[in-house]
Amino acid sequence: MANIHLAAEDLAKKPCSPCTDCGTPGFWVVARAAERPCADCDTPTREIRAEVHGYRKCAHRLMRARSVWQYAGLGRCDYCNP
Repeated sequence: MANIHLAAEDLAKKPCSPCTDCGTPGFWVVARAAERPCADCDTPTREIRAEVHGYRKCAHRLMRARSVWQYAGLGRCDYCNP
């Protein structure tokens, strides 16, 4: 039930987010950029680095960092923590 509630909140926010280029509502996450580097060995991890926001009717895309941390923790690295 909690996940359904969160999904409903996300769905309600989508029409209220206009595109920064054309102004059409629906500017939302269209992709996620993975491979945040490990803090110890700098190997790419599976942790999400940024989200790509966009709209289907125009080609405008905006990449927003998902976290203030540039590197992933050692516990998220497949090389350091197999």
